[in-house]
Amino acid sequence: MRKEEFYNWAYPDLNNNKTRADVAEFLVAKVLGLDRVQKRDWQSYDMITEKGLKIEVKASAYIQSWKQSKPSQIRFDIAPKVFWNEETGSYSQTKQRNADVYVFCLLKEMENINPLNTSQWEFYVCKTYLLDQVYGAQKSVGLKSLREITTSVEYQDLIGIVSR
Repeated sequence: MRKEEFYNWAYPDLNNNKTRADVAEFLVAKVLGLDRVQKRDWQSYDMITEKGLKIEVKASAYIQSWKQSKPSQIRFDIAPKVFWNEETGSYSQTKQRNADVYVFCLLKEMENINPLNTSQWEFYVCKTYLLDQVYGAQKSVGLKSLREITTSVEYQDLIGIVSR
């Protein structure tokens, strides 16, 4: 068996919700130079920089992999959560947002969708303390509300914005 056979079988549609989220994480990891560290599930954040900055990546799209009568309303999950602590082998006692920064990734393309094409995405970076301050324990945020506290940035500019 070859890896390519598995990948083609398991991930035939990169716009599938779960796969699209993985693609968004990969794109962010790639531009930040973190793509050589393999994705680890069960962490309380998606990736960490060499300087210790914890990053959470969220993805959404107008067009889904199923039939739609109209484009989807854009929402991003920002719910505070308990997390699995590998060191203690137990869940945290309190719900919180555990990353320092969130990167929201919107696949804006509505035709000829290719989630690996970075020009088809919009990226928004927001410090977690601002999400906590503005949204408290709110579980999700819409695009309009997100645009009230941050603006979109170009893919190649993510490294500078996230680093700040």
